[in-house]
Amino acid sequence: GPFVIAPGTAGSVDALGTTEPRCDIQKISCEALPFGRDCDRDYRTCMDALDYAWTLVAAPIDSALTTADLVGANQPVVSLTPDVSGQFVLQVTVTDEDGGFDAAYAFVSSSHILSVPSDYATLDEALANALDGDVIELAAGDYAVSLSIDGRRLTLKGAGEDQTIVHGEGLGRPFSFALQANITLADMTVRDGRDEYGGAVRCENATFAAERVRFQQNLAEDGGAIHAYDCDVALTDVTFANNTANNRGAAVFLDASDFRWLRGRATTNEVFNTGDATAGVHFDDGVGEIRNVIFDGNLSPLGSASAITARAGAVVEIAFSTFVSNRSLSGTVMKSSTSTIVDLHHSIIVDAFGGPATCGIKIQTGDPAQFLVDFMGLDNDCDSSDVTILATGQHIFDD
Repeated sequence: GPFVIAPGTAGSVDALGTTEPRCDIQKISCEALPFGRDCDRDYRTCMDALDYAWTLVAAPIDSALTTADLVGANQPVVSLTPDVSGQFVLQVTVTDEDGGFDAAYAFVSSSHILSVPSDYATLDEALANALDGDVIELAAGDYAVSLSIDGRRLTLKGAGEDQTIVHGEGLGRPFSFALQANITLADMTVRDGRDEYGGAVRCENATFAAERVRFQQNLAEDGGAIHAYDCDVALTDVTFANNTANNRGAAVFLDASDFRWLRGRATTNEVFNTGDATAGVHFDDGVGEIRNVIFDGNLSPLGSASAITARAGAVVEIAFSTFVSNRSLSGTVMKSSTSTIVDLHHSIIVDAFGGPATCGIKIQTGDPAQFLVDFMGLDNDCDSSDVTILATGQHIFDD
């Protein structure tokens, strides 16, 4: 799995795929051995009659199903008809004639798919009819959105980044998630949002994921595109382009949040404030991981970091990423402050440009051991400042 079945629709899970190949492997190994009597006996045992016992070990809280509702619970293939949306967990125990046994699990995800506009004319109507775990599909087109989703678990899926365009209604923010909501956005562009905190998305005490989403031309004081407080945020194949913050985090602002970004790009984002103003991702406390991301052309003309700032106790790992032609007042691509821990490795910084103070990476921890740098490449082009080498293989600029 996971297998996906709509509520009220029967679906089958097959256990044979986990049993028969073992016998084939056993037979091959028997033929390869010069003395095969015991091995042959094991192979025959493997081919003995097998007993199957399926049980339903977990179900959504609103489900009334039990093991008694499984069809074919003593067969290799079992059938389940979900009664609500959510995840069902099945266990199968397989026993042979000699009493040997093994067990495995199958995960069945049940959800309705609500399509806009074919099933429901508007996204608001689809939300009003959606249950936890459901998927709302937005067909290609433009959608003016201003939604607050609290305490629900939903996926909003478009037809593709260039096909489904979501923008702020009037001058507002398209999405707000709070109160333990668990929301996934996928396959769309979110653009032209405006608000004080989070131009496109504000997440507070919730879980938020984005997959194959482009955030473009959003504006806020903090978090030009995304503002997260006490949230779990996971981004995969996400692009931030031309977003603006007046204060911190033109792409993303994170406060006491867990953040993971796997693959993507932050390009031509801009922040206008001074001090800790960051054009890319700004961490205040929390834990972060950034991997396989390109930062290019981001601008912090009055601030200290063009790509990433980590402060107030944040713990951040940055790996396999590339920083090209990012600009800040001091030429700093990345900046850390007191009590933060940053692990930067297997990445490249090229053409970090700005003023004469520093260039590349700026440490304010007072302890270089709290900013770990390994396997790095740095092309220094920052007002002819010299590269400071703290240790072999480490290219860092320290205060």
